Amino acid sequence: MKKKNRSNKTMTNVVACLISIQFILTALFAYNLSAQNIKDSVIKKNTAYIYWHEGKKKKRLEIIPDEIARFYSGKEDPINKMERRSVIIRDGKKMKIWKVKDESIVGMLKKGQIPLELKGNYSPVFKDSSGRKRTLPGNVLVYFNKKMTEEEVYKWAEIHNVKIIRNISKYNNAYLIKTPPGIESLNISNELNGKEGVVFSTPNWWTDIRLR
Repeated sequence: MKKKNRSNKTMTNVVACLISIQFILTALFAYNLSAQNIKDSVIKKNTAYIYWHEGKKKKRLEIIPDEIARFYSGKEDPINKMERRSVIIRDGKKMKIWKVKDESIVGMLKKGQIPLELKGNYSPVFKDSSGRKRTLPGNVLVYFNKKMTEEEVYKWAEIHNVKIIRNISKYNNAYLIKTPPGIESLNISNELNGKEGVVFSTPNWWTDIRLR
């Protein structure tokens, strides 16, 4: 009987010990995970960046997390209903830039994302190394090898499942490719850059000083 009690007591101690070990490991894992998040935040210093390619050049832009742009917008804008504290800081005929305060919207914009409720031609707002603001109204400029004919370029577009809007420079053999606005146009530009026949591609940027 005593042996049985000792056996039960030993088993109880073993189970308690295993539970303690599991608790310690869980706590250590949670600590490490938390530390990693803090480390990432310290490295980024609460500033988010995106990268884009122009030929062999890799360029960096800072995301302005509390600003959002909309192109070709009318008088009514969905952001008014979603974020009533937002204010227009640039009001042009073809584009408006809003300053937002809602933390959930700011959190998404910091990742380069647009809230689903804001359907339309929206783009995050970026800042380049010179301090100029940039946005992505949509479309990509693709410069092809000058030896490629127009027929070959259109065949290339068909293979890569993209739509050509028009030729913008016969001398440079450059074409404007249709894309949605926002980060998706940048992703498509990066994806097309380096494809066979492409000299380089670049998003159709809007900047403070309009280049094109």
